[in-house]
Amino acid sequence: MDETHDGSRRNVLRLLGAGAAAGWVAPLVLSTPAIAQTSPGGGTTTTTGGGPPTPNGKLFDYTGGDRALSGLAHTQLATANSLTYTSGATLPADLASYNCIVLSAHRVGFSAGEVALLAAALTAGRTVIYETDSRVVAGSNAMSTVFNAVATGLGIGVTDDNADLDFSTCYLASVTNAAEPLTLGFTSISYNLTSRLTLTASARSLLTGVSGQVLAAAQTVGTGTFVAIADVNIVSDAALSVNVPGNECYTSAAVTRFRQNLC
Repeated sequence: MDETHDGSRRNVLRLLGAGAAAGWVAPLVLSTPAIAQTSPGGGTTTTTGGGPPTPNGKLFDYTGGDRALSGLAHTQLATANSLTYTSGATLPADLASYNCIVLSAHRVGFSAGEVALLAAALTAGRTVIYETDSRVVAGSNAMSTVFNAVATGLGIGVTDDNADLDFSTCYLASVTNAAEPLTLGFTSISYNLTSRLTLTASARSLLTGVSGQVLAAAQTVGTGTFVAIADVNIVSDAALSVNVPGNECYTSAAVTRFRQNLC
């Protein structure tokens, strides 16, 4: 890998984590107001609306485990599904009561107890979304190792290959299977700078990048669903504008529909 090129990519990722810099635009703004509260566990809770109603539905965004890009949140994912958004650095004991649980680019391993909480959530029919990213993200070796350990502990047939693919512009990943419920309503989705996922027979591909890599995958666990995404920005609150006419990364209607499908 060219070191100069690698360094410029790290700068891009730092800008993503910081959330603002010249040439970067704010995330897609949705008109529904949000009401912030303090949750019992000390995390931040935000009530949002905008997607199909989910009675008493809620989303937990796990911010612990030394996230490689700590500035990324997932409030828009909650908004797209009318879920109450809660974030915290500790997985709550009642994790299985959350409709959606989001893990993202963690560099500190999960304990057996934490993996057991995730397994219980999947058994209860919940969705666990785990984002990873390109190896140029600082500490990405650890990020990949932690992802793979959690996937193995949950019996998930997905491996993060710790790759570095498709940098410098917005690309369009194609939907792998038109009949897949998690990708209904769109045929392609924008992305930039990813890792690569390798699957066993138990998992299925959702999105395929222009380099032929599996960009997103899913596996059914009991009545729950584990979703792996090799780009932390696709369903997070990040937005990246690249000078490609008519194509703004991470802010398209396809991104909104993907968010709605996931939870």
